[in-house]
Amino acid sequence: MRPTLPWPSVGRARPSPWFPGDKVTLLWTNGVGVVGLMASYFGTSGTVTQSTQVRWIAVAVGAVAVAGVGNATWLAAGARSIRTRRHDSHGRLLGVVELEAARPSMETVGVSSPVATEAMAHYHRADCIMVAAKAYEAATVDEHQQSGRQPCPICRP
Repeated sequence: MRPTLPWPSVGRARPSPWFPGDKVTLLWTNGVGVVGLMASYFGTSGTVTQSTQVRWIAVAVGAVAVAGVGNATWLAAGARSIRTRRHDSHGRLLGVVELEAARPSMETVGVSSPVATEAMAHYHRADCIMVAAKAYEAATVDEHQQSGRQPCPICRP
């Protein structure tokens, strides 16, 4: 019987760093920007007076500003989400490192020899995640090294 693995379960993250509300905000602000640009184009076309054109150019500048604020908000939400994911991943990695430090030695687990399969290039502890759900055989460290295997860099047997 194999020992249970001390590794934390890792959930699946969202495929996109944006929430649906962020996408709706982006679409609305860009839509307002495009409508404002089109309105200013049609408002200025065919006019000769400069004062009328300046008003429509101001509308165009406002439309570009609205679209720019929407895009900046969307990018900031994505950056914030990625920063949060990075922070959470760092916390999970620290948890794994703490589990590694608190993990008992091979002798206290009841396994006196490291394990490997014939196809593996490394030998492992029996509770290593790299041999989970695999049929392995125990051997001495010298036997593994004679077979050309190196110690696993994850479990460090």
